[in-house]
Amino acid sequence: MKRLLTVLLCFFSLHSFSQSISQAEYFFNTDPGTGNATAITITAGDTVNFTASINTNLTQGFHTLNIRTRDNMGVWGLTESRTVYVSNNAIGTSAIVAAEYYFDADPGQGNGSAASIGASGDTVNFIAAIPTTLAAGFHTLNFRSKDANGIWGLTEARAVYVSNSAVNSTPVVAAEYFIDADPGTGNATAVSIGTTGDTVNFIAGLPTTLPLGFHTLNIRAKGAEGTWGLTESRAFYIAATIANAAQINTIEYFIDADPGFGNAAQLGFSATDTTNQSLLIALPAGLADGQHFLIASGKNTEGIWGLVTIDTFNINSVLPVTLLQFTATKQNNTSLLKWLTTNEVNNSHFIIEKSINGIVFAPLANVPAAQQTSVQNNYSYADVNPANGLNYYRLQQVDKDGKHTYSNIVQLMFNSVAGKIQVFPNPATSDINFSFPSTQRNILINLYDGSGKHIMRKSLTAQRVMQLNIAQLARGTYTFTITDGITNETGKFIKH
Repeated sequence: MKRLLTVLLCFFSLHSFSQSISQAEYFFNTDPGTGNATAITITAGDTVNFTASINTNLTQGFHTLNIRTRDNMGVWGLTESRTVYVSNNAIGTSAIVAAEYYFDADPGQGNGSAASIGASGDTVNFIAAIPTTLAAGFHTLNFRSKDANGIWGLTEARAVYVSNSAVNSTPVVAAEYFIDADPGTGNATAVSIGTTGDTVNFIAGLPTTLPLGFHTLNIRAKGAEGTWGLTESRAFYIAATIANAAQINTIEYFIDADPGFGNAAQLGFSATDTTNQSLLIALPAGLADGQHFLIASGKNTEGIWGLVTIDTFNINSVLPVTLLQFTATKQNNTSLLKWLTTNEVNNSHFIIEKSINGIVFAPLANVPAAQQTSVQNNYSYADVNPANGLNYYRLQQVDKDGKHTYSNIVQLMFNSVAGKIQVFPNPATSDINFSFPSTQRNILINLYDGSGKHIMRKSLTAQRVMQLNIAQLARGTYTFTITDGITNETGKFIKH
């Protein structure tokens, strides 16, 4: 049975430079990846209002509707999520006949304050003047409605602020901004708002001669009665001009712990724009069983270190197969995967697994085992359909008794996009590591939970690999935004 959900949302483009919203899309429950969800028709602009009728054949129960937008620079914003409920009990939509609201604590369905909705119908629009004698401060206003079958819908909640200083709502007549330190209401730099009114939209060009680094831009507005409202704040970054990319003249690598820029094992070579190196690295003695990280990065002739290249490997002293190496190389538009084994005992087959996000892997191919115990065995497989962007591969070795182990994870980039961030390990339990372009500048990370709620803001000191402690987070999937003031990236990780 086909159902329609009508959704009205408003999105704003928030960037250092004005960029319009050019695309929108939605998906239910599982994220197919940015750009791969169902498109929504919008009119491009700095602010976009749209009403979308969304077809769904979902099973009965709760689901999550997710909507996001992309600007004309190709950057996708955060995902806005709403919980919806699909019921098979109603063939047609039952009319809304009542609505109620309450503040803060829920008195129970039907026990809130009634709100007049006018004529009942499938869709109800109403404006309610809500009296309140609440104490000054933040409160939560909650709305819900009831249909003709007597069923109450989900509760919609909004945070409100009660102030004892304002009696009536008055038009906005002025606005001002300041950066970092607050000079006091009325003492900041005035902003032209155009025509006064209950709602004011304005674009302001803000000149600045601030020092390099992170700063906070703050804007507030004043009503006709002379009362200043709450201050809206945004972090931004001032950076020096970056020159064009210089040639690579140094590569160094390390295992697990970063000894610091210039202190790892180095591979010397003549300066070049690009380089491909095959290294045979002797592992240090005493490495514990389990997964380890092999990390390499290059430095150009201007002394700037680039993104790290990450490989993983496992040490297990009781493996039935000795996996000497697992590699991936590009051959035109094909990923060529090769691996080398020895001492194959009770080995059944290999499963090649692939991922486009480094988190969720799916089987790509099965390769029978050679089962030659005393010689080196060479295997290969070609992925003729690599995805656009990063492709992650790993090898699952399966014993005859069904037991299995995993290889290191290798990755290849097709149609590379500059400014890609790397996150590892992913999933993680206590700490997660970030590698970011030009990480000799400090970075700012904002973290959001699965509902889109902002839960953490953290400034990290410039390092090649930066670490964030997530031990206190609950299990689940998290979204983050990361910026050094010039490059902005968004990604996800799983906390186990």
